Amino acid sequence: MRDIKDVKNGRHIPAIIIMDAFSRMCYVNTMRNVKSSSTVAELHKAFDFFGGKPLKITADRGLINTLNHYNNNY
Repeated sequence: MRDIKDVKNGRHIPAIIIMDAFSRMCYVNTMRNVKSSSTVAELHKAFDFFGGKPLKITADRGLINTLNHYNNNY
């Protein structure tokens, strides 16, 4: 999950970003909190979006901050 900064209020909003490497489709949604029950609910929504459960899941565990990397390098 990533945090998206709300420009108007200055607070961080957690977001879940899931990408299917084969189809290159991406599921993105903001979340109210980062509790495990909310994360599981979002995963179920993502699986419905992609049409089923994946064979393999690879996670960065929040260690790769893509937004900062993109903003600093481009």
